[in-house]
Amino acid sequence: MENVNLSFQIILSETIKIGELDRRILFQNPVETKQSNGELLISWNSHGYRWAKVEPFMATEINENERLSVYSKATFTVRYDSALNEKMRIYFDGKIYNIQGYTEIGRRQFMTIEAETRQIANALTADDSSLTVDSTLLKTDQEWQ
Repeated sequence: MENVNLSFQIILSETIKIGELDRRILFQNPVETKQSNGELLISWNSHGYRWAKVEPFMATEINENERLSVYSKATFTVRYDSALNEKMRIYFDGKIYNIQGYTEIGRRQFMTIEAETRQIANALTADDSSLTVDSTLLKTDQEWQ
């Protein structure tokens, strides 16, 4: 029986340790509304917070039309949740990350999410004009303890 427990621990250590999920990220769903003039308006509703491991892995500066754009990519690792998808976005550390894709880790134990954000001239532009955060989901640091 000891060998079974040892091999199970080895498998988990190759994936992720639960203590590494130490950042709170907010997932948001797009909501499409047709206005009276026929124009489609996209707003964002809060789906919920998750504990995550956040690993930035790339940043690139590009000069676009005489304006400096900074593209940043990160990997977010969270517990597996079948409700999460590529149509959503992530709000973390004052930035909005558009989800590029995800990979399941283990047998639906965890998932890694590849996401990208873009800043232009120090102003976030990845759909930040429609950022809405459901205040019922916001909690203080004391409430999380």
